[in-house]
This record gives sequence, C-alpha cells and structure tokens, in this order.
Amino acid sequence: MKTFKLFPIALFVAVIFPVLAMAESPADGNCASIPEADRKNLCLVKAADKEKKFGYENKDHRNYYCSLVKNRDMQTMCYAIVSGKVASCDLIVDPDIEKECKASVK
Repeated sequence: MKTFKLFPIALFVAVIFPVLAMAESPADGNCASIPEADRKNLCLVKAADKEKKFGYENKDHRNYYCSLVKNRDMQTMCYAIVSGKVASCDLIVDPDIEKECKASVK
C-alpha cells in the first residue's frame, strides 16, 4: 500500500521538475524568439551584459555564448562587446557588422 501512496509523488517529481528546469531565465526571454543561432547568442551576450545576475551570480557566461557563434565577423563583434574594446571592431570584414559592432561596444 505504501508504494501506491508514493507513486503520485514520484510521478510529480519525475514529470514536473524537469519541465520547470527547462523554463527560460528572464534574460533570454527576448532572445528565445530569434530564429538565427548567431543572432540569438549575441542577444544572450547583450542580455547578460545588462543583467548582472545572469546564470550564477558570480559567473560570466558571455565568452561561452561568443564561442557558439559560427560567423567569424559576428564572433569578433561578440568578443568585442564582451571585452569592451572598440579597436576589436576594426578586424571585422563586413562593413555592416563593423558599424553594428562600433555602435554596440561601450
């Protein structure tokens, strides 16, 4: 009889908790709607920059998101945003991305 009483609790833990764990953090709420992976990772970097308590409170995951960017120019822009160096934007070949980089870097 005890096993039948514990079954609903075990079912609840097995089904509900993984669903809650997959819920998005507040920072990637706006980024979840972006279909392109490179732009989505750039959005996560910018969102993590604005919100200091992103992920773990004392961890900075922005370099990881930059490593996921496939396009070389966008990856260079991502690392320029993380480092805050406008001079890194000069390494970008595409002029549109270079302008976006210089506008994004503080």
